[in-house]
Amino acid sequence: MIRFPKRYTNFALALVLIFLTAIAIFTLTSKPRSSLTLKASQNKFQASFQLSKYDRYLAESFLQNANIPQNILNGIEFTLDGTSSAKLAYLSPIVTNLIFEKNRVDFKGSTETSLNLNTYSNDLEFSYPDATTVILFGQNLLPYIKKSTNLPEDFKTWMDENLKNTKGQYLILFGDKPDFALAFSKELSPDFGKLKSLKVAAESYKEETQDNVTFHLLKITNTQNEENYIFFESGDLVYITSSLESAKELEQLQKSPQNNIFNVKTPVSFALFIKNSPDHKADKALKFLVGNQQQLTKYVEKVKTATFYLNGKEFSGSVELLPS
Repeated sequence: MIRFPKRYTNFALALVLIFLTAIAIFTLTSKPRSSLTLKASQNKFQASFQLSKYDRYLAESFLQNANIPQNILNGIEFTLDGTSSAKLAYLSPIVTNLIFEKNRVDFKGSTETSLNLNTYSNDLEFSYPDATTVILFGQNLLPYIKKSTNLPEDFKTWMDENLKNTKGQYLILFGDKPDFALAFSKELSPDFGKLKSLKVAAESYKEETQDNVTFHLLKITNTQNEENYIFFESGDLVYITSSLESAKELEQLQKSPQNNIFNVKTPVSFALFIKNSPDHKADKALKFLVGNQQQLTKYVEKVKTATFYLNGKEFSGSVELLPS
């Protein structure tokens, strides 16, 4: 049984939709439109594929080559933890239309009801590192970087008061560790003077200035591990990162934008982007987000990129496989 912590429910639901759809990609180059339907029944969920005879033949052949049981095409049944199960049941039935190309599927569908999330029309864009594997966009992604249970309460309160935003937030995961960065439009500058006055900052806070940008560094040490939080402002954005090196890398990228530009210009409530490659695998980033969910993270082993966009009841996205 797959279980998700409560604070990761929205992300978990997005991954469920993406990777159920990813399984359907095994139909490869079919021309007729196919579909995937997800229904709830007695605390369980059934996903059923509507595939033509030719689609099914291609799917069985591909699944055999990928060492994946072919009987999944007869339907999938799964369960989630109580919170995730209630939300997914509330949204079901979910009908997804699938359009296939070689090693790629585009999907578009709708849910029975919406999650009542805020919708953002945001033209914010930024450059992200080559080693990026996951980017999220949503209304409040701060819990992902506050997930340590050992953070001092006054520091948590400071983050809640100073890092809120009405236009949505981006969470970028990159590198082998992975490093994280939370970015959002600057509405009010964070109160770094108050940050300095926190009890935890007495011995662990310091500042470093480079190219007229001030980096505010705070090190949190406990019996389990050591966590770094670096805050800085660049242009119209505020950033929080997990290392000084990653902070400086992001700052330089914004000054000299490269090819990796990410933005969400269409109205959305939630967005997810996954990039997987032999050099930069996404499994550690997903573990950072949802914990050690081996049943879930194994689905990205063959995925090159995956996207998911949610706006009210409507969602869309794509999944593309790595070359075989």
